[in-house]
Amino acid sequence: MTIFKSRKRPSSMFFFHLFFTSLLALLCTKIAKTTKTQTCEETAQADDLPPSSACAFEPNMKLPVNRDKAITLTNPMYCPCKLKHIVTFKFKDGVTNEEIHEVRQRFMELESKCLRPNGQPYIESIISGFQHSYEGFHRDQDVAFVVAFKSQGDRNYYVGEPLVSADDSDLFDPVHAKFKEYVGPRLDFDNDSSIPAVVFDFCA
Repeated sequence: MTIFKSRKRPSSMFFFHLFFTSLLALLCTKIAKTTKTQTCEETAQADDLPPSSACAFEPNMKLPVNRDKAITLTNPMYCPCKLKHIVTFKFKDGVTNEEIHEVRQRFMELESKCLRPNGQPYIESIISGFQHSYEGFHRDQDVAFVVAFKSQGDRNYYVGEPLVSADDSDLFDPVHAKFKEYVGPRLDFDNDSSIPAVVFDFCA
């Protein structure tokens, strides 16, 4: 007759210890993967983005820049910041109210019409309005626009000339370029004492 020895039933503490050990191992594995992913992402960002010193404004930069530099300057990841691009226009005599409102409408439409080569919009927002200051320092400017970008690279792609050469047409926005051709003849370039446009950019 075969005799089976009775086995002692594992205690509840044994199961608790097994559960706790498995949970701890799973948690450690997840933390390791997350840390590795974050490190890779940080390394990629560090490789893609220029150092902060490279984002400094260079007022004496020779324009237009060469193609290699233009590729860097117009990269959407170049110098990320909350960039505000402020533009004001003074229209020349003879430009009708209807034309002025048409200019404003076309400018506002750039928010949805300006796209990167991959078809993605890159302008965050555009707001505009007519002169409404009593301080007397508006210098006869008629209308103003504030364009918001996520990076200097997006702003540079939007601006195009004179930063980017006309020969590098794949590195600037053709829609904005056409708008500049449209609005240019309507601005007050004829009067030497006049300021036809003002552009001021800053990163918030």
